[in-house]
Amino acid sequence: MNTHRKYPVLLGATGCLFICLYFFLTSVSPVSKLFRQETTKAAILQQAQEALVRADLADLDMFRRVELGYDKDLLVYAQRHLDNQLPDSFFPVTKWLVTWTGEVETKKIQPEPVFFSASYDYKGRMVGMEFTHPMLNRPPNHKESQALKKARKFLRQQGVEVNSLTLLNTNIRQDNRVLTYMFTFSRPSPVAAELEERYEINITGRTPSHYRAHLVFDPDHVAIPAAYKDARTYSFVTATVLWVALSIFIIVLFLKRLKRDVIEFKVGLWLSAAACLMVAVSIAIEAWPNFTEALIGGGMAGLLAGLAVAIACPVGEAFIRENDSKILELADVLVRGFVRVRELGFAVHEALFLSGAVLFYLAATWCLAGLSPAIFIEPKEDILRIFLGKQIILTTFLVQAVYALLIGLTLFLFFFPYLSTKIRNQRVRLGVTALGILLFGFHLYGVEPTFVSFLILAPVAVFVAYSASRFNFITILLSLFVVHVIRQLQLVSLLPHAYASPEALAAAGFLLLVFSSAVYFTFSKRSVEDFQHYVPDYLRRVSERERFLKELEIARTVQLKFLPQSIPSHADLEISCICQPAMEVGGDYYDFIRNGQSSIGVIIGDVSGKGVSAAFYMTMAKGIIKTIAKSTSEPKEILARMNTVFYENVPKQVFISVIYGEFDMQRRILKFARAGHNPLLVYKHATQETRMIMPKGLAIGLDGGQVFSQTIEEIQIPLEKDDVFIFYTDGISEAMNSGGFEFGEERLKQIISGNHKTSAQTLSEQIRDEVLQFTGEAEQHDDLTMVTVRVTG
Repeated sequence: MNTHRKYPVLLGATGCLFICLYFFLTSVSPVSKLFRQETTKAAILQQAQEALVRADLADLDMFRRVELGYDKDLLVYAQRHLDNQLPDSFFPVTKWLVTWTGEVETKKIQPEPVFFSASYDYKGRMVGMEFTHPMLNRPPNHKESQALKKARKFLRQQGVEVNSLTLLNTNIRQDNRVLTYMFTFSRPSPVAAELEERYEINITGRTPSHYRAHLVFDPDHVAIPAAYKDARTYSFVTATVLWVALSIFIIVLFLKRLKRDVIEFKVGLWLSAAACLMVAVSIAIEAWPNFTEALIGGGMAGLLAGLAVAIACPVGEAFIRENDSKILELADVLVRGFVRVRELGFAVHEALFLSGAVLFYLAATWCLAGLSPAIFIEPKEDILRIFLGKQIILTTFLVQAVYALLIGLTLFLFFFPYLSTKIRNQRVRLGVTALGILLFGFHLYGVEPTFVSFLILAPVAVFVAYSASRFNFITILLSLFVVHVIRQLQLVSLLPHAYASPEALAAAGFLLLVFSSAVYFTFSKRSVEDFQHYVPDYLRRVSERERFLKELEIARTVQLKFLPQSIPSHADLEISCICQPAMEVGGDYYDFIRNGQSSIGVIIGDVSGKGVSAAFYMTMAKGIIKTIAKSTSEPKEILARMNTVFYENVPKQVFISVIYGEFDMQRRILKFARAGHNPLLVYKHATQETRMIMPKGLAIGLDGGQVFSQTIEEIQIPLEKDDVFIFYTDGISEAMNSGGFEFGEERLKQIISGNHKTSAQTLSEQIRDEVLQFTGEAEQHDDLTMVTVRVTG
């Protein structure tokens, strides 16, 4: 055996030894003995069936449910005052509860409900009974003496020595014409002076309808101190608040990532479907033959579990891949169907060791808790499920697999690695992670009081936190699964046949299967390194988007270089310009053409569409017009010749609207032509009004030549001091707010009229700010381009 393969096998074998010691320690623990069952489930069901027959309900079609629970006060009392010994006298710590529910046809339109329940203590004595049936609401009635006689007879049938009982009180209730006598008997308990046996029995009409046998005492005096109860409440509330906060945090991150398309559902959906199916099947098995509860209850619980996994898995997976993808290398290979890799064997051995060490420590706390009367064990009731039968083994495996998956995804795949990105110091990070493990409910394992449990379990919390930082996700997930499954089976030694029971053999088989499979995988020839590293689709999409954005940034840089790098100057003109694309690159174009010292041409255009294609045609238009302007300065002729070249070289669905004006300062006129573009806005100082001037003209690229040349019109406007001219694209006038309303030319005219005395730059900025204020949070749909010219001399 190779050394590098021998070490993991020894690690796994050590973990199996720890798990065996866990079963041994829990079996010899004084607390565990308090749960020992002296009657089998079959015997309890037989007694409950006989009670059902005596109630004349055996012929009805009813659903049966079997549950197990325990009296927490009596359990604590036995630990603190009886040295973990159960007395031979009446002391019902544990309780079987068998219930039947159904309906019976009556003279009423709707069937009426029927209910019967019987509960028994660990010795098989009936300690409770509840009975409802429509016949109970019908006379005849007993007299009080007759009802009392029947109550005593019922108590004798349950093995109660009635001669030693004292009738504590009698109450009578009348419902319609039916009388219910409620008798309460009591006697001192031989176990201790502060204990009192109490028996409550109701006779409705002539039928016993309610029975309860229990011990009463002052809980605050002999059971759980108030401070302990408060500590437990605070701990439970803290854990609940933390889980709710973490759930909300994960949901918010999930929605944000979903909106940005930086999340993958491939693995999450498969796990979600598996979780949904496992929870639904487990509940259906327990609810059967109640088909309605199996279908609806199992379906709803399955959907909730599946939804939780579907949200938690993508968030945790995405976070890990962006920070430390090595944790998921083994998981990636397994998801792709390649199971026989030696790293899986290593992971299973490591998981056995981790889970075994944790379980051994927990079992030790059970044994040591009995050494001090101030510390006691109050476990969750789910550990008693092992007494319910062999089918519980299957449901335990299914439910605990989902439970381990949810904890692994939320805490160990996402939250604790998330903390590591916020806390750089390794020791502080380890301490915070261990504290988180405790606060999220690990200290609610069962040792009371919870503040002592917090201290006792701190070392194992540190161990788990350290392990989570060292091992891959599969190791942690398998560890969680093994711990939760074994904990559900911890009382297997208390079954009637102990370690020879089917449940114990199933637990041993589970452990043997896990270890042998780990050995098998350890000696596989293939390794995770033999497989190409998995890259999720969303990371490919992110990479493509980043590459595309870089290309767009390059295109934007190139486009900006094609726009004027400086504004031409003239003694009698003040010029400013603004260009704000809706995307990284745009289809708006503006430029200046210098014709001698006294003439400046201004051109502004808008290519149909937006983005890269529009920017491409804008660049093409710039080259065309620059070439043509070298041979002529007439706006009409420039646009006509530009149209001919453009029409011949671009697809027919592409066009460009252009307005070209030449400021001839020697002749003091503006000559301009418009090719389907927005009108020219002119403020005339002489008349102090703003007008829209819109000569005729088709957009460039709509016609091959003759119609365009016949349509286009050239206009001359005299130039006077303080006149203002606004060249703009429809991104200004058609800017839209969230209500769907456009900015419009009228608002433009009002802004120009109110700010005509300001500089060209100030006026341009004022118009831009007014447009942006108008649109508010609405998305910019078109490029904003504007050239402002003010005559200053």
